[in-house]
Amino acid sequence: MVVSRTVLRADRNALDTYASQTSALPGDAFLIDDWSLQITTDPAPDAPSGLSVGEPTGTSLNLSWTDESDDELGFLIERHVSLDVWTQVAAVDANETTYTDPDLVANREYTYRVRAWNANGTSATTSEEDETTLAEGGNLIYNPSFEAWLAGWTTTQATLTRVAGGQHGNWAARVETNCACSSAKLEDSPHMVVELTRFA
Repeated sequence: MVVSRTVLRADRNALDTYASQTSALPGDAFLIDDWSLQITTDPAPDAPSGLSVGEPTGTSLNLSWTDESDDELGFLIERHVSLDVWTQVAAVDANETTYTDPDLVANREYTYRVRAWNANGTSATTSEEDETTLAEGGNLIYNPSFEAWLAGWTTTQATLTRVAGGQHGNWAARVETNCACSSAKLEDSPHMVVELTRFA
């Protein structure tokens, strides 16, 4: 009788049967060998979440997000200004969850998203978040604590005045130098330090 061998080819979704040899087997018995090839790959990392963009100055914005993966090799920061054309502006190492985007244009809205990557590919992105840099010469800074008051902030070579119209709420702080100088420092130690080097 003819002994048949059934082979599953990896390059097509079909079974081809070949007559391989003639062999005497007892009764109506026959032999079929089945081979199959299964290919698996490790997945790309999980997408980060919770993107936040804030703490604007006239030239920079701060980003933070939550790392949802344990196998990423880093994060890619993408930005667009108009026409929904996304550009990768930075890459940070694995486990990093913050980035400061420098050298921006004053009084302009920027939109961001972040994705993780590893050797197997890139993740989906975070939600898109936008923020506007401060108008040049406005000397305004924004912080959630200003919604309550200016308590806890100390200044070097400057004074703070709480004013209405904050971008993240109802209040901001106007910074004015109290000396013949062009820089000042604001501190809410140990949480935040802001150094300002240009005034109207």
